Amino acid sequence: MTKKFLAITGIVCAVGLIIALIGFAMVGFDFVKLDLDEDYTEKVFTVSDSEISSVKVDIDLMKVKVCYRQDDKNEIRITYYENNKHKPTVATEDGQVTLKDKTDFFSNLFNTGMVNIKRGKLETIVEIPKNNKTLKINIETSNAKITVNNLNADSLYLETSNADIDISGEFTDDVYCKTSNASINGENIKAHTVNFDTSNGSCNAETVVSHSLEFVTSNASINISSINSDSVRLDTSNNSINLGDTIANDSFYAQTSNGNINTKGIDSDKIELDTSNGSIIATIIGKEKDFRIESGTSNGNDNISGRGNDSASKSLSAYTSNGNINIDFDDEYTVAKGLQEMLD
Repeated sequence: MTKKFLAITGIVCAVGLIIALIGFAMVGFDFVKLDLDEDYTEKVFTVSDSEISSVKVDIDLMKVKVCYRQDDKNEIRITYYENNKHKPTVATEDGQVTLKDKTDFFSNLFNTGMVNIKRGKLETIVEIPKNNKTLKINIETSNAKITVNNLNADSLYLETSNADIDISGEFTDDVYCKTSNASINGENIKAHTVNFDTSNGSCNAETVVSHSLEFVTSNASINISSINSDSVRLDTSNNSINLGDTIANDSFYAQTSNGNINTKGIDSDKIELDTSNGSIIATIIGKEKDFRIESGTSNGNDNISGRGNDSASKSLSAYTSNGNINIDFDDEYTVAKGLQEMLD
């Protein structure tokens, strides 16, 4: 009975595959022609920025880009797309302009199949007047990339899934970026706090100035350089943490597992480095006598064990297992040129 059932199942699957291949051949092996979605029409919405304090985009399965206008008009301009199936709503209320277009359950379910291919190629664009630096910006999408280019604003909230987030700019308040199964990439950022939150994707940043910086991921690396913050916290697993030229005035914490911690130039009053099944290789800015040192490893070498100054005001903690600890001190180390330019 079992053999007969398996034979019938195999025949049904084979017939289904043949039918699918025939259908695919009939459209010239072009996935776009298998898309169930209709063609889209471009739409443009504009509003005077004097009436608006915040911008919100809540849309599924479409890329979103936020940037400055290329002209001198004092209007917020939103370019979006619609068809008979997807008709976004745009409204202004209480100083907020909102674009909303949420897809139905089945569109999301089959997004990785033969539908929404056309939609995935489109990009909603939010353009901000060049002289406006006070907007609160909230962008939420799914399965599509978010890009923020060299923007000045009050605050920034970005959330997507299964796609990258790329940001750069200066922000008076907080920056929060969240995705999954993809990377978050930041460059030339100034903000009160900077938080990157993802999984199965890397967190990458170069030249960031903030009061607080926190990057969290899993199963992927964290890579940062030219950072100046009061506190820095980096947390991942099953991959490495790599950094250079990092100033964390109050505290610096880096934790991973099954990966190395590689640093070049950490300047902080409190430094904690913690991994397992990986090595810690670091250059600390300052003199050894300025640090209380705690360290330990198993199945590896530890070059700072028993060193340091028990009465020092600064502290360094480094622990691993099945790996080496190799830490040097350099009181003549200078931070990268790009970071110094931002500080100046």
